[in-house]
Amino acid sequence: MKKRLSMLSILLVIVLVTMTACSSGAKTADTENAGSGNTKTDNTETESTKTESADTGNSKTVSEEALGAGELIPIKVAVMTNSPTHWSAVIGLEKGIFKENGLDLKYAEFPVGINTIDAVVTGQDDIGMLADYAAVNRIGNTLSETDLKIIAISAYSASSKLYVNPKVVKDLSDIAGQGCVTNAGTVYDYWWAKFFEQEGIAEESRKLLPVDSDANGLAIMNSGEAVAMWAAGTTALKLEEYGMTPLISMEDLGLNTYSYYLSTDAYLSKNQETVGKFLYATQAVYDYVKENMDEAASIAESKIGIPKEQFIESVNAYSLGIEFTQEGVKQLKDIEAWAYEHERFKTEFNPEDFIDTTALKNALPDSVWQH
Repeated sequence: MKKRLSMLSILLVIVLVTMTACSSGAKTADTENAGSGNTKTDNTETESTKTESADTGNSKTVSEEALGAGELIPIKVAVMTNSPTHWSAVIGLEKGIFKENGLDLKYAEFPVGINTIDAVVTGQDDIGMLADYAAVNRIGNTLSETDLKIIAISAYSASSKLYVNPKVVKDLSDIAGQGCVTNAGTVYDYWWAKFFEQEGIAEESRKLLPVDSDANGLAIMNSGEAVAMWAAGTTALKLEEYGMTPLISMEDLGLNTYSYYLSTDAYLSKNQETVGKFLYATQAVYDYVKENMDEAASIAESKIGIPKEQFIESVNAYSLGIEFTQEGVKQLKDIEAWAYEHERFKTEFNPEDFIDTTALKNALPDSVWQH
């Protein structure tokens, strides 16, 4: 009996131990599964966190880009084809210089400076450009209604030459009675007037043929309708391809030309800071071009189509600088006096009344004459 009880006790112990072991094993498995599940959840959370971080990072980047884009101030500039105003806009955009200065610059291209001012006056663009005589002539002929303001000198040059058809013109006096290319109201009119005066060519022997672009001037030179045309840079090189030769230079006549940026009083009254950023950035483009001529020439060739050697020659023909010197003011005054005397407009005016250097002084204070 005792033996049977002992056997039952042993069996009971074995059953209890087995149940405990199974219970313990199930708990361990559940714990491992739970641990594994937690690990997986942790990984999922980590991945989720990483994804959220990445998304947050991307969102932040997009937000910053959007904010940056929002902070860029729009400005519309009218430029003259192949002039410093044209390639400075193109190169400045390509190198990100305008963006670095907080500007979203858009530019529109026109064949001559007068067209750029038409775009400014009509509100199509914010800033345009004109050479000295054209600026004076435009203001003088719209004196009672204009709100144009001259804001800075963009470039200075005395490099243009008078190209002639050598088969017809052997001497300066041969130009009398022959077709001469001009663009009415522009600096070409002024150069021709000064030339005719100095050469003593009478009014009745002055045959000016107005065109609306250098391209049209080249066409009538090539056709033989015209025999003389003022040119520099790429236009001069094209004339040489047609067999034309330079007969006299601006320097020979004691002439030089300043180009100016202009805007309107209405625009400037609300956007002096923006204009200052534009002038500062344009000077930065000039500095870049001077220091990286070969790279700048490559950009001009790829974006505008100006052959590198022609671009370099064109740049070297200008004195580039965003400024307003006393000489630049005197140029306007001298031309105004000449134009009024020669009845190009009816009322005298002081060009200084149409100069606003507020933006320039703020952006480049050392570049403005003291007055």
